[in-house]
Amino acid sequence: VHYLGIPFAASGPLRLSGQACTGARSYVVFLFNDQGLFRISYRLLPDKTCVDTTDAARAIFARYVPIGPGVALSVRYHTGNADVVDITDPTASFLIPIRWHQGGI
Repeated sequence: VHYLGIPFAASGPLRLSGQACTGARSYVVFLFNDQGLFRISYRLLPDKTCVDTTDAARAIFARYVPIGPGVALSVRYHTGNADVVDITDPTASFLIPIRWHQGGI
């Protein structure tokens, strides 16, 4: 398996504990290479009840920023209508700069 996605609502301790909304279609992706897990990617998608996921993305990013770059590289960006937070293993070499691009939504 190189890719495993689960709904954000079912992500257990990876979920937020706070007031920020995430949208019902949001999900968390676990990306693997031959050596194992190299990235956790939060993909936050707005909907009718949560029209802006920016605060949730900020809160998730803030959770991981204190972890030093020797342990995990954290990046937050926007693609399509999705807010994304990627937490990447710094030893993932050429995979580090690859970002997800939302298409067709």
